[in-house]
Amino acid sequence: MSLRSDFQDGMEPFEPKTSSEQFNAIAQKLKIDQHPLIVTPETLLQDVIEQMSQTTVSCALGPKADAPAKTDLPPKQRRSYALIIREQKLLGIFTERDLVKLTAEGISLTHLSVETVMSRNVVTLLASDIKDAFTSLSVMRQHRIRHLPVCDHQGSVCGVITTAKLREALPASALLKRRQVQEIMATSVITAPPHTRVIEIAQLMAAHRVSCIIIQTADRLPPQGIITEYDIVKIQRLSLNLSNLTADTFMSAPLVCLNPADRLSEAQKKMQALNVRRLVVVNDAGLLAGLVTQTSILSVLDPHEMAATIEELEQQVKQLQNERIQLLQAQNLALETRVKTGETSLLISQEKFRATFEQAAVGIAHLNLNGNFVSVNHRFGEILGYQPTELHQRSFAEFTHPEDKANILDKVRELLQGTVPFFSQEKRHLRRDNSILWGNVTVSLAIPPSGEPSYLIAVLEDICDRKQAETALQQLNQELGVRVALRTAELQASERRYRMLFESAPDLLFVINMRGEIQQINSAVTQRLGYTENELKGHLISDLLANDPETNYQQTFENLALQSIHRQEMELLSRTSQTLFVECASNVIAGTEGRNPYILVIQRDITARKQLEARLRSAEKQMRTVFEAMHDVVLVCQTQAGEVTSINIAPTTPQGLEHTPEILAEKTIRFLWDNASQAVRQTIQQVMATGKAMEYEYSFLVDEQTVFFLANISPMSDNAALWVARNISALKHTERALFREKELAQVTLESIGDAVITTDIHGNIYQFNTVAEQLTGWSIAEAKGQPLSEVFNIVHEETRQPAENPVQKALRERKIVGLANHTVLINRHGTEYGIEDSAAPIRDRDGHVIGAVMVFHDVTESRTLTRQLSWQASHDPLTQLINRRKFERVMVTALQTARQEHKYHALCFLDLDRFKVINDTCGHNAGDELLCQVSTLLQQGIRTNDTLARLGGDEFAVLLYDCPVERAIDIAEGLRKAVEKFRFHWMNETFSIGVSIGLAKINQESSDLASILSAADTACYAAKTKGRNRLQIYGENDTELIQQRGEQWWSIRIKQAIEDNRLCLYSQSIVPTIEPAESTEKTQKKAETSAKKTARYEILLRMVDEQGRIIIASEFIPAAERYNLMPEIDRWVVQRFLNDYCLHHAATDNFQPAKYLINLSGTSVGDEQFLNFLKAQLGQNPSIAPHICFEITETAAISNLSQAVCFMEELKQLGCQFALDDFGSGMASFAYLKTLPINYLKIDGRFIEEIIHDPSTFAIVESINHIGHVMGMQTIAEFVSSSAIREKLQTIGVDYVQGFDISKPCQLAFA
Repeated sequence: MSLRSDFQDGMEPFEPKTSSEQFNAIAQKLKIDQHPLIVTPETLLQDVIEQMSQTTVSCALGPKADAPAKTDLPPKQRRSYALIIREQKLLGIFTERDLVKLTAEGISLTHLSVETVMSRNVVTLLASDIKDAFTSLSVMRQHRIRHLPVCDHQGSVCGVITTAKLREALPASALLKRRQVQEIMATSVITAPPHTRVIEIAQLMAAHRVSCIIIQTADRLPPQGIITEYDIVKIQRLSLNLSNLTADTFMSAPLVCLNPADRLSEAQKKMQALNVRRLVVVNDAGLLAGLVTQTSILSVLDPHEMAATIEELEQQVKQLQNERIQLLQAQNLALETRVKTGETSLLISQEKFRATFEQAAVGIAHLNLNGNFVSVNHRFGEILGYQPTELHQRSFAEFTHPEDKANILDKVRELLQGTVPFFSQEKRHLRRDNSILWGNVTVSLAIPPSGEPSYLIAVLEDICDRKQAETALQQLNQELGVRVALRTAELQASERRYRMLFESAPDLLFVINMRGEIQQINSAVTQRLGYTENELKGHLISDLLANDPETNYQQTFENLALQSIHRQEMELLSRTSQTLFVECASNVIAGTEGRNPYILVIQRDITARKQLEARLRSAEKQMRTVFEAMHDVVLVCQTQAGEVTSINIAPTTPQGLEHTPEILAEKTIRFLWDNASQAVRQTIQQVMATGKAMEYEYSFLVDEQTVFFLANISPMSDNAALWVARNISALKHTERALFREKELAQVTLESIGDAVITTDIHGNIYQFNTVAEQLTGWSIAEAKGQPLSEVFNIVHEETRQPAENPVQKALRERKIVGLANHTVLINRHGTEYGIEDSAAPIRDRDGHVIGAVMVFHDVTESRTLTRQLSWQASHDPLTQLINRRKFERVMVTALQTARQEHKYHALCFLDLDRFKVINDTCGHNAGDELLCQVSTLLQQGIRTNDTLARLGGDEFAVLLYDCPVERAIDIAEGLRKAVEKFRFHWMNETFSIGVSIGLAKINQESSDLASILSAADTACYAAKTKGRNRLQIYGENDTELIQQRGEQWWSIRIKQAIEDNRLCLYSQSIVPTIEPAESTEKTQKKAETSAKKTARYEILLRMVDEQGRIIIASEFIPAAERYNLMPEIDRWVVQRFLNDYCLHHAATDNFQPAKYLINLSGTSVGDEQFLNFLKAQLGQNPSIAPHICFEITETAAISNLSQAVCFMEELKQLGCQFALDDFGSGMASFAYLKTLPINYLKIDGRFIEEIIHDPSTFAIVESINHIGHVMGMQTIAEFVSSSAIREKLQTIGVDYVQGFDISKPCQLAFA
């Protein structure tokens, strides 16, 4: 093929024709833009800029632009120019470069019409003058323009040729492949640093007449971004302040770059793929090297240079073809000679192969690539039980066991794909007699010299005998394994029992050999002596003795020789040199299976017993000494069966009265014998029975004077008790006097409702009443004599610092004192009481301070009630966090410190994502629990001095004290990630959530609290609109925040439009995917009948602005959703539609009903009042309901699932239908479709737009359509913008289509 054909489309001349059809053919070849952006001279420049950045095609042009033509362009495509036409005459052109000039000059664009700034002397080209692609290219080069309008002889515009489209129309791939980027790139590139203001960027563009500026920090650093003329258009469209906006905030980054060595063909492909007009060139070090534009690429396509290149290449091709012919002739002669020589050898080889094939001891077969037998040898048929001829053309899979078939087919597939050169497989075969034969089959692929696989070679070997032997051996191994495992388990169990008994024994166990060397010890030895087994192993057991080891153990071994068991007591020495008394038993154990005998030594610790014996001996000696020194009456009472049989007087000398010991002893004995009461006998009997000492008080008259004694009765032995009596007469008289006074004081104290504590001069407790016992947790017996600070523990309620002891203060100041406010008493058990008290010094008759008294009472309940009221007023009862009111007070304080102390704080607003889904699907209890868990999670993610609050619903706020913005961003991002990783578990379900965070700075320049809160709220909403689960920082020049302010402005316009009745209804047709003309006769009749029966339209909303211009819904619906205006809009749409429908129905006799699809917002679907409104409206005209289908979005249905289902079912009972809009845009499961009573499934338009170019998108649409049909739903495809998309949808079987290729929206008019 000649290289000249590669340029044929671009260089072939066109015949001058003027008809519309012929011009369309020319326009298609040269990619002439027949749908330019056209405006009138009076159009405001701001509107032109708006349309240039997102232009809806206004009309299609032909040689005679007297009727619109069908377009295959998408609904929106940005333009780099606008034509100014009046009455089909071209007056001027306005391009991006013109806008850059105006921007650079600082001219205000407000109220300017395009007529005042357009370029008037427009260079045009007659359609009849177009000879080839280079005609227009020459004109554009001559005049250095990028846009060339094409006109007919009447001066009407037929289209526009642009450099971008011209580059696509010249398929010079061969020429571009020969040229490198460095040959044509512009090396003098205008650059600017990132902080350059956009107005300065525009001035650089205008001054240097360039279409872009490269942004880089320095010459020796890589480029960071690019700003083009189109970026200036976008900035002007947003009405941003170019003087404050810097390049780094609006540049396009990161850059897609070229290398100087890249081919121009690669540059062209990248430009087309990215839809850009220029690419930055960087060297191997990543530094800026130049710039390639579409104009520079077109400069390569010079007609004369291309012709010379083609002629040179054709000469090279002819020379190569001649050389190739000569080489082929020489090779052909050599091959003829080799063929003649090889024919004889081939016959001999074939004969040897056939003999080997037929006489082989294994089965050999040839199969075609489909797995059918072509030829088999005798042994192969014999193995399977067939004659070779019977297997011819039968499939190898027929003789494969079903369980092995999938595996063998996978192996064959790998062989055919070239993954393996051959494979060998043991598998089961089905013989003719239905028996199963095990065979080893080896399969390889026969590949002739041509390189293409020809057939399969299979070698089959009978391995039935080997398989049987393997099976028998395997069974034997299994039996042996079971036996070994059982015996091993028995031995292990026995050893574990021995080890457990040995280790758990409380006595010290040693295993020693006959030489006395330690072989094994238990854990008790380690615990008592402190040695490990490794430390003692091999040592003589006698080394542990505290006394002479040689003598003791030598005697032990001699005794063991005479008898197998020997017992004795000995002393051991531990690691810490402590003596351990043990009772030792040794036993000789005979060895088994030829092993030597060993000795088991059991040593029981008797150290405690030995120590007790020593203490008893010492105590006996001490008691004897004490007994002899006593001055009390001491008697020894002999008892038998609990009765006193005799009394002996011990030699003591009682003192205290002027009576002889003999008299007192005699009186005591007489008391016991003659006057003993039953109580005395019972006491002695109880002492003897229990073995415990008891006291007994008694008295008798001596010289007409009552003498009191207190006797201590204790057992001496099994039949003797010791009676020790002390004279307590003086004590009894004093006690009775004090008791009377104490009883009077005690009654007084117990009658007081307050707690009373008295102390001595040193602050030690002397007495307190029952109330004090209750509050302190101490009984009087326990507290008496204790320092007051030990019993009366008081702290400050808030600081938790110890409070001053009021008694010490009263004793020190010698006056009445009171407690400080907020004092808390912490009692012995940790219980806290709020108290109020006073303390005063106690004085004697002489006025000396002898102690203090403190009176206090419990005020816990009143304080608790006060705190609860205060807490409830400032905290959220669910999460225990502070509420909005308290948080605002904290914010005021923080704002004051920022202004006065120049501190930097940060405020974060947090809004949980997907909380409503969990709250609605699982209930409010689940929602409350989720809020509590999230509160705990957020509290863990902030610093101790930060403040977390719940503002209401699922909204939280965090005040970060003394926190620079960089640190605040880190903390906020940490909170976001923590919530993102958090998983909420409820009723065996697991949910994930996210959080959108808005961050605002607080510094000395912050104005007031309201503006700070508004800034954080605005940033949080911006994070929500960006896709949720992200952090947004508030900035004064943030374009998104500007957009949000725009939404606030829109909310005001929406309300005004509703009041002024400036909303109107539009409709767009929904038609069957298969038109009657495209279907078969049967399908055509069905489609025609269906089309006549019911037409379908989607009802669309438009707004008419103050100047009478139509505004599409996408411009103002986001603001309506943000500011909760959708229910009001939905009511207006429904009411207006029903009124118009009824009016038209009443005025038309042959009214043809249709199906109308009306959109409802998610807010309205969950509104019970809106449901009642709909039922009331439809109830007035019941016949309308079957003709209405309400559209709800997938997201609205899922987020209010239960409410949505109830809403839909109630309206379906009235006859309405429902469509699920934008299906696939969210993350909903197909399972939701089973719950929702849906009639139509509208596939999201974003999938439809990509269905031609993206196979995965095609598969998604196909699956959605299939699921919808299976569930009895009809499917509708949105955004159908071309016939190619519609054809794709036909192949899938989508029921209906809707889009600009079908019909454009128009004002609602009933047929």
